[in-house]
Amino acid sequence: MLVRLILVGFFLTLTGCISSPRIPEGPQAVSNEELHALLGLSEEVYDLGFKQHRYNPCDVGVKPLEAGRCASEYYSTVHIQLLCRKTSGTIQEVGPEYALYDSELRWKVDDLTGEASLDEDGFGLIRMRTKHSPRKKRIRIISGNDFLVMRIADIKKVLVPAAWCN
Repeated sequence: MLVRLILVGFFLTLTGCISSPRIPEGPQAVSNEELHALLGLSEEVYDLGFKQHRYNPCDVGVKPLEAGRCASEYYSTVHIQLLCRKTSGTIQEVGPEYALYDSELRWKVDDLTGEASLDEDGFGLIRMRTKHSPRKKRIRIISGNDFLVMRIADIKKVLVPAAWCN
């Protein structure tokens, strides 16, 4: 009987160890670009808008945002296209537009900041890793001394004033 109790206790301990999330040996610090690839996400720049992916950093072998904590995190991307207005005026008189190209942008969501580059067609990709979903947050996009603020979930194709493009 004592042997049975010891065996049952041993198996329960093993079961508890197996089901408890543990930090893998040697989790790696990775860039957002590397995490993007590890999660198997698309690089399609023409698929505009906000996307988020919930993941456990310990499951993919990366260092958690909070040391020693294997909990869900969010990896979010915002595919944007910035277009310039050729004229000033009302929204009814927008006229032709052209891409804000080969530009470096800065962005900010709460205390999180970063940089993004635009290609020759005005497409860019913003990547971020957070503990909580940024879906309802606002993003500030900065180009030189100009900036705009939008809800991160609403940003896709943005028409900026001609002053941004000179």
